[in-house]
Amino acid sequence: MRLSLPLCVILLIAGCLWGNSGAQGEDWRSVIRHDGVSDPGEAGWQLSSQRVQTGAGQETINGKAWTYWKLADRGGEDGLYEFPLSAQQVSGGWRITVVARLVDTNAQGTGFGAVLVDGQYYWRLNFNKDGIFYDGYSGQPTRFGAPLDTTDDYHRYELLIQPVASCDLGAADRVTLKVDGKVHARLVRRDFRRIRTARSIGFGSTNSNATGEVRYHLVEFATTVAADKDSSSAVPGNPRRSTATSTIPPSVTRQAPGRPWHIGSSKQLFIDRRFVAESERIKLTVNPPVKRRGAVLESDKPWDAFRLIYFSLAKDGDVFKMWYQAFDDDQWGGGVSRMCYAVSQDGLRWEKPNLGLVEYKGSKENNILLAEPSKLSYVFIDPHGTPPQRYKMLTGIGTTRIRTSPDGVHWTLHPQVVWKPTWDTQKQAWWDPRVKKYVIQTRVQLERENELPFPFVEPIASDPPVIAPKLHRPIRALGRLEVADIMKPWPTENVRTIMTADEYDPPGSDIYHPGGVYQYPYASDAYFMFPLTYQHFQAGEGHPHNDGVNDAQFSASRDGIHWMRYDRQPFIPRGLPGDPDHGDTFGTGFFVRQGNYLYQYYTGWPWTHGGFRLLGPAERQSRKNWGRQFVGVVVHRLDGFVSADAPQQGGYLMTPPLVFKGHCLELNLNVSALGGALVEIRDATGKVIPGYALADCDRILMNDVAHVVRWRGNPDVSRLAGQPIRLKIALRSAKLYAFQFVDD
Repeated sequence: MRLSLPLCVILLIAGCLWGNSGAQGEDWRSVIRHDGVSDPGEAGWQLSSQRVQTGAGQETINGKAWTYWKLADRGGEDGLYEFPLSAQQVSGGWRITVVARLVDTNAQGTGFGAVLVDGQYYWRLNFNKDGIFYDGYSGQPTRFGAPLDTTDDYHRYELLIQPVASCDLGAADRVTLKVDGKVHARLVRRDFRRIRTARSIGFGSTNSNATGEVRYHLVEFATTVAADKDSSSAVPGNPRRSTATSTIPPSVTRQAPGRPWHIGSSKQLFIDRRFVAESERIKLTVNPPVKRRGAVLESDKPWDAFRLIYFSLAKDGDVFKMWYQAFDDDQWGGGVSRMCYAVSQDGLRWEKPNLGLVEYKGSKENNILLAEPSKLSYVFIDPHGTPPQRYKMLTGIGTTRIRTSPDGVHWTLHPQVVWKPTWDTQKQAWWDPRVKKYVIQTRVQLERENELPFPFVEPIASDPPVIAPKLHRPIRALGRLEVADIMKPWPTENVRTIMTADEYDPPGSDIYHPGGVYQYPYASDAYFMFPLTYQHFQAGEGHPHNDGVNDAQFSASRDGIHWMRYDRQPFIPRGLPGDPDHGDTFGTGFFVRQGNYLYQYYTGWPWTHGGFRLLGPAERQSRKNWGRQFVGVVVHRLDGFVSADAPQQGGYLMTPPLVFKGHCLELNLNVSALGGALVEIRDATGKVIPGYALADCDRILMNDVAHVVRWRGNPDVSRLAGQPIRLKIALRSAKLYAFQFVDD
């Protein structure tokens, strides 16, 4: 008889080698899942006892309808829905997600339900009638987190265990519990290694001394997928995922086994391993842009002389338009800011037109669009807006309202408050055709409760050792919200946290601002973000409160929700002393294409986040003590954000099965003078198709964004269109950015 719960989820793990690769550079793969009213038996779960009561149902709780599968223990019996697991399925790390409501129970102590990791030594996460979670170790429950009401509503419980191979505790596991998307508790413990003797996951009743009922809306077990035999996921440049960014589910990054990717004639990028089913000596590398010297826009007018920040950009016809927040010499922070306007014909040379709209020190000869309240405004062109409301502006710091305009110059403020949280950074919005909704990206504030970034922690002297919860302060993170109508109030409860600082970041780190999201228009399923990372100076380092350094990193996503942070190196690095961006850099999601290159806008300044507090009141009043803030550009190769790289000794990658449309294959690649590239086409089983072998391929020695592949001089692949094929691409001293099947 097991101690614990009717409502439980059990993970039984056979003895595994547990390294430190854990959740780094790997995707989560769903192994088994139960949804709502479906019978778990139809999905492969086996019920261990028929004495418990089960069945489908639906109910409305707090105004929301829920479907569920009931499991009730009315007579002190136990019964589980179990599913067998292999050692390979849990060789990297694991995650259990449960959405459920505890209806009633008489259980105390070890409780009536939740998550059970059960082997020779089991671990469980369960709640009793008082709604308190416990960490059970070999029958000795201990407190884990704060009390929760588990009966008032359906809640989402996510339990994540990641291996840690190097720390003060020796080999250990990091255990994170999230409740409704927020970290409820986090521990680092050694004893979890002992549970790897079991072989199944299950949910149900395991406490024969308790009665109760639980209604399950979702139960899912997911595991990390082991890396390629080339171990390239362990090298710099491959995606390393933040626990806060969650992970990319199979539907986003991986195709169901046996099913090919239908790519049509769309360009495909190597931002992850979606198109790398097999490889040897291939690593994914982030390619930072090159700074273009000189500014495209400077703070050179009296009304924007102190700083310009938080800008938006759009192209309307042949005209580029920019909106930016400006401060003059007399202002800082809480002072008046003004929304200004600039235009350009090529996106690189900008003018500040005299608009004659707002008076500044007795004159309207300026490019000021709006005075207060225009703080933190963001402008975008709405493809579904009516002509008078083509342009939309999110504006305000205490509350957010919408302004609309037919031309981006003359604006109407709508009185409806759409958002109330008071974060002091710019929110961003756009229409996402993939989800057919407006997406708002915003800051969210989280509590670091019972959480410390590992390994900057101190073990408590106990057996087993645990980590002391010492840090309690708000942290900045990134959230995403989708709405069907941006003009109506946005549902705050639907905000989804998509990125936070985590244990791979140093203490005192925040994800300060998204920096801009770029839904890449030149390839399929590619979103780029340039999060502004912020590391606070620590006490005793001689800096004022809330001071620190920022720079822009690079993230990529297939869906705009699940983000990869890669090697976390600066993507737009800060400049050297004397440079105008020596203190901070701030990337954006605004790009201009010029032929084979992309120009990305960014801004920088020579002071740190709170460095102005070191100056006296008189010194703060003059920008001469700060330097001049500017808008500049960095230059990217087309598609060049991430590449699949091979060294001088050569390597190859093999794609999964693909179904394409088109007549020829184009590659965006850069081959060195002592390198080369060849392409082979195989059928879905891996057999080489005659005429398309590596030996038939004309050697590629070029640096090109659209090189047409030929086999004995012939580029035609149209006879293979519409059927599953695989590409083998052999590379030497080369970088491969993208591939695309196109018509002649």
